[in-house]
Order: sequence, then structure tokens, then C-alpha cells
Amino acid sequence: TVAQFHFGGNSPGTWTFGAAGTPEMQTRLGQSSYEIVVAMDIGESRTVRRSDVHRFSVGQRVALRGGELEPM
Repeated sequence: TVAQFHFGGNSPGTWTFGAAGTPEMQTRLGQSSYEIVVAMDIGESRTVRRSDVHRFSVGQRVALRGGELEPM
């Protein structure tokens, strides 16, 4: 399997990232993941990567424990 990702549109200076791998990697490359930015009560923000975001919605209060999000 070969995957190629384009960054920067079609403008000059655009670069690409490519990968080739095993059948196990094919499955991982085909999965979507999402970056969720969490605004902490202390004013900081944290970014968490998840493959399943259906349990969460924009504005929902969550707890971040051990790097995992939990609905409140």
C-alpha cells in the first residue's frame, strides 16, 4: 500500500508525505482520526487524538483523565 498526503495546496513550496507498508499498515492508514482541542478551566488548551468522536459535541464539558476524554 502506498499513501500520499499533500500539504499546502497547489502553490509553490507544496510538499508531500508518502508511505508504503504492510497489509496491517493498510488498515491503519485507512482509518480516520480526529484532533479534539479541549479548553481547560485554567485557561490552557490540550489536544487529544481520537478515532471515535461520536460521544462528544462542540461545547460539551469533558474530563481529561490519563490522556483520555470522559463526558461529564
